[in-house]
Amino acid sequence: FLYLNDKTTMNFGINATTENRIGGDIKYIEGKSDSIHSYFERNKTNRYSTQLTLDHKLNGKAKLGFNNSVSYYNRNIQIPDYTFAGVQISSFNEVNYNYKNEKTEWIGGANFLTDKFTQEKHDTIIPVNYNQYTMGAFVQNTWNATEKIILETGLRSDYQNAYGFFLLPR
Repeated sequence: FLYLNDKTTMNFGINATTENRIGGDIKYIEGKSDSIHSYFERNKTNRYSTQLTLDHKLNGKAKLGFNNSVSYYNRNIQIPDYTFAGVQISSFNEVNYNYKNEKTEWIGGANFLTDKFTQEKHDTIIPVNYNQYTMGAFVQNTWNATEKIILETGLRSDYQNAYGFFLLPR
């Protein structure tokens, strides 16, 4: 967490997970495999991700925000006569504006998401590779009509490169 000044704050985080497991027939695991004791399951995984948030207060009622996350995921799974392996890289980016007073709160912004998967080719099966992105814009309002009645409304529009345009009312 960084407090850059009395109006601007930032936080940044990194996550990491690595795994190298083997399971199956205990004789195989002990290195004493033969034609009967040959079953195994091997799983190697590496996952790394970052998160970044930046907020800047414009005044007592309004603020600007920026959010970002990047993720890297590498996995290799093996069983006898079959291997599946691939790498996925994804990201999330958002900029937003928030205005809040006693009765109402407005939030508007835009975001951009990416998701790419590349499968390693180990046999004749066609890889399930993909590369997708989504761009979106949104506006949301929360109105505190009374102490017991709150109305939330919103509108979001997204463009996704594989599926096209979506309009999502709330």
